[in-house]
Amino acid sequence: MELLLQRDVFTEDEASDTESVIRRHFDVRVVDDTAVYFGEGLPANYSGVFRGSLALASRLGRSFTWADALRWAPAFRGSLVGKPFFFSDADGLLADVALPFPWPLFIRPTSGAKTFSGGVFTKEEFVDEMNFLVKSKNGDPFSICMFAKPVPIRREWRTIFVNNKYSSGSQYMLDGEKTLSACVPNEVVAFAGAIAESSYFQNIFDFTLDVAEVPGGLGMLEVNGFETASFYAADLEKVYSDWSKSLCK
Repeated sequence: MELLLQRDVFTEDEASDTESVIRRHFDVRVVDDTAVYFGEGLPANYSGVFRGSLALASRLGRSFTWADALRWAPAFRGSLVGKPFFFSDADGLLADVALPFPWPLFIRPTSGAKTFSGGVFTKEEFVDEMNFLVKSKNGDPFSICMFAKPVPIRREWRTIFVNNKYSSGSQYMLDGEKTLSACVPNEVVAFAGAIAESSYFQNIFDFTLDVAEVPGGLGMLEVNGFETASFYAADLEKVYSDWSKSLCK
């Protein structure tokens, strides 16, 4: 199985030679940044798998509509960290149109393409964020956002599923700071595994689920596309081995 690889995209690339791990399980074709920004060197009608940025996914015509919060948030509302949650366009949030909560707010884009990183914003901070996106990134002030009351989060983990089964995972945040650890508690794996058994994933085989430790227990943060998500300190050998085996069945 051939894998189209964009180097130095993911967090784990900073700490280890991930390409050597990948090459033990896949034939690799490397593309550089010019392929992403200008489309040069991309194979036409590519049907293999890849690891790269969301921009590369877009160039290849990949769609992660199932990673859109407009779909997964209602499906898993009982398990989410931020509940109740609501949706509004960014411009509407700034206009304070019938907001159920005062600022600051937790805000994230609903799109799986992640036009900005979700987080807690004061109104002034969100104005600055949108001005930057609109002026520098051709952002859309009418993009739909998901928002909720801020919730204190102690730890965050990424759990990685291959062929609908848990493969490996990693802690990636501790008290709001990036802190990587290969240790994923059994209760986190069980929590994510129960969500992964939902019929929502019946035609989605490879994905990641982010889980958070909050006051009162565990909660689901979001769903991400497997091909474009960092694996952090997960067991890369196991993840790529599981992925290769599942694709070759």
